[in-house]
Amino acid sequence: MNWLFFIPGLVLLIGAILIGTGYYSQRKAGESPPRVVRTAGLVIAALGVLFIILAITF
Repeated sequence: MNWLFFIPGLVLLIGAILIGTGYYSQRKAGESPPRVVRTAGLVIAALGVLFIILAITF
């Protein structure tokens, strides 16, 4: 396992979780968050998964 990819992957996944929680809480409060927030969360989650896969394969 390559820690050079694993640690940034975990940080990205934690960031995606935080963005997702903020998005959910805004939706629950009746507000409509910007679409870019959801897109950013998905992109960051995908990058986190990619980094973890790279950490396992290298």
